[in-house]
Amino acid sequence: MAVYQRGNVWWYKFVWNSQLIRASTKQSNKRVAEQAEAIRKASLAKGEAGIKEAHPAPAPTFSEFSERFLVWVEAEKKPNTVKYYNDMVRILLRYQPLAAAKLTQIDRDLIARYTEKRRGARKTGVRRGKEGVQHTVIDRAITTTALNHEVGTIRRMLNMAADWGVIEYVPKIRLSGTGKQVERILTDTEEEEYIENAPQPLRDFAVVCLDTSLRPGEVLRLRWENVVFAVRREPVGHLQVIEGKSKNAKRTLMMLERVADVLGRRHKEAGAPAAGWVFPGNEEDGSLNYSSLDSQHDRLIEKLGFGGPLRLYDLRHTALTRLAQSGADVFSIQKIAGHSDIRVTSR
Repeated sequence: MAVYQRGNVWWYKFVWNSQLIRASTKQSNKRVAEQAEAIRKASLAKGEAGIKEAHPAPAPTFSEFSERFLVWVEAEKKPNTVKYYNDMVRILLRYQPLAAAKLTQIDRDLIARYTEKRRGARKTGVRRGKEGVQHTVIDRAITTTALNHEVGTIRRMLNMAADWGVIEYVPKIRLSGTGKQVERILTDTEEEEYIENAPQPLRDFAVVCLDTSLRPGEVLRLRWENVVFAVRREPVGHLQVIEGKSKNAKRTLMMLERVADVLGRRHKEAGAPAAGWVFPGNEEDGSLNYSSLDSQHDRLIEKLGFGGPLRLYDLRHTALTRLAQSGADVFSIQKIAGHSDIRVTSR
């Protein structure tokens, strides 16, 4: 009997008509679990489980199922999420053993081989421009976090396949540990050095992040129609975040003097447009690509030799930490940060 235990529950696993059948018996008694497996086999043999079970349709390959998955993402998710999953699937399909594998053949061994293969690769940047999507190699190794995004996408797709009845079983997929999360905060001296040496557009981007606490993605999605400069009636300018990760992300923030100077200069240099991206670039919609900015940041950090890792997102963490150190209460910080959960703000 091919029964095995996961926790306190027994499962069965066998091959029927070249199709892997694996399911939980929902029983904690091994003898009862063996009986459940025998009943399932007899049911399949007699056709008592219905046509679908008696003659199970062959599972699609990962490549075939990815098309259905991306159609669902396009219909159900926000534009940034659509871009994310399209990029992840495009990377995953470059590994032929995974692309050609049937969903029922994807197990921890295949994912381990994929992970091992990817660890030896160099980071790939995705560029979207007038000529379509292009891949360029960035001269640094794949990070554990980036690899977890890819493996997490496999897990997400398999879970959706199970929800849609395409497969019966999803292997337990664990993401790699990234160690204790460290919130890196810039000192005043480091900030001064960072801003002084940063190339454009990273310099202006960093100033806006540090003086507004906006998420990097929110800075890149800023449009001139959502920026209001100071006038006589409104002595303090402000900017609006009109979409984000949750309803709490929609908010209005005051512009400090340094942000007003940076945005005022960019507005003038762009010809004082009434609409358009504050940070234009080569994306399909004309906005700046995050990967190109991240590459500028990494090269700068390497040049400056700051102690410990520093991510672009840590510019936001620096802004929020300084806000807390100035005496702001946690509820005010939550509103300014656009957090949906005050526990995140407290951390």
